Amino acid sequence: MIVVGGLQRQHWSAEQMLVLYSFGWTGIAIGLLSYRKPYLKYRDERRRGIKREKYEFPKWCAMVTVTSAIGAAILGFILMK
Repeated sequence: MIVVGGLQRQHWSAEQMLVLYSFGWTGIAIGLLSYRKPYLKYRDERRRGIKREKYEFPKWCAMVTVTSAIGAAILGFILMK
């Protein structure tokens, strides 16, 4: 990530890239919490021997993850300046 930041025109410093990188990963981690409940349900089914062809997750889970990651990246960008 730091190398990619160094190759861009802005030439962000390592500190700035670290802030963006850490805020991005934090946003993804927070967003993935929405997948916990369906995942635990499917895991329990699998332990009981129930196998499915396809495991479906609600669409809002993906939207929460993307929104959280983008929001954290924007917050990191604001704090970086």
